[in-house]
Amino acid sequence: MTQDAQFETFKTDVDEWIKTINGRVETLRELSGLMEENVGNTNHNYELIRDAIDKIDNLQQDIKTIKVTQLLIIRKVFNKDLAKAAKNQDFMEKMLAQ
Repeated sequence: MTQDAQFETFKTDVDEWIKTINGRVETLRELSGLMEENVGNTNHNYELIRDAIDKIDNLQQDIKTIKVTQLLIIRKVFNKDLAKAAKNQDFMEKMLAQ
């Protein structure tokens, strides 16, 4: 092989290497974009999860408040009923005592 032929072969090989490297670099660029999108999606999902957790915590607190309110109402009604029953008992005892 002559030097010109060897140089042409070398030049062709170098051109192929450059094309291969450029292709790999382009693939890395595409992957970089996909990774950025995935990171953005993951961060958004975490924000949604944190928001859902906050809403659940608020709902749990509201439920506790409602339960306490209901218990207080039941207690108040029960106390009134007991007081009324006691008055009726006193009245009945007075009536029977006469």
